[in-house]
Amino acid sequence: MSRVMSNRSNLFQFSPLTDGFHSPPTTFEGYKKYIKVVEGFVIMDAHAWCEDSRGYKSDYFNGDPAYSTIRKVNGLTSERVYHKLEGEERKKFFKYLWKKSIKPRLKMIHDANLDIVEKAKVYNNIITNPGNCIIRAYILAICGQEEGDRDFPDVKKMCDIVASNSFDDFKDWPMLSRIEIGSMGWRHPDGRVWWEYG
Repeated sequence: MSRVMSNRSNLFQFSPLTDGFHSPPTTFEGYKKYIKVVEGFVIMDAHAWCEDSRGYKSDYFNGDPAYSTIRKVNGLTSERVYHKLEGEERKKFFKYLWKKSIKPRLKMIHDANLDIVEKAKVYNNIITNPGNCIIRAYILAICGQEEGDRDFPDVKKMCDIVASNSFDDFKDWPMLSRIEIGSMGWRHPDGRVWWEYG
């Protein structure tokens, strides 16, 4: 959840992390303190992205207007910085997010009696709009991306793939890239990191 958004809405004012210049949590329990489930949706002060075996990250476009506003408001550079959980801590967080967020949202979409075109539109919204990072990372991981196209994924192709399969198919799909969970922010000109998410 963005710190900019957390200052605008009572719904998101559960996080005591109001200053982005903090050290990110190093355990799942550290992040779990800043997770809230609202009407079946997980609101979290954390971030998720995909990473391939070479360490190449697939994340939202850095020039997204929401990201540009955050950087401008806080006087940040465009250099992104990531902090990811490792090992058992990452596994615990992913298991929690699968149970509380990914699985219920995929099931809800597939149970909504939408045709393939309508489902594809829902997935397009999830993939292209910040605020859906965990479900977006999952879709990117199961659909895979061509090397070099990760910053500009073929959204229509991915949405069509996911929309045309049943919910039960997802649990057996291999992940073609790894979902990372942790914190993301931007470097300040003085060298500190503003952790906007996490």
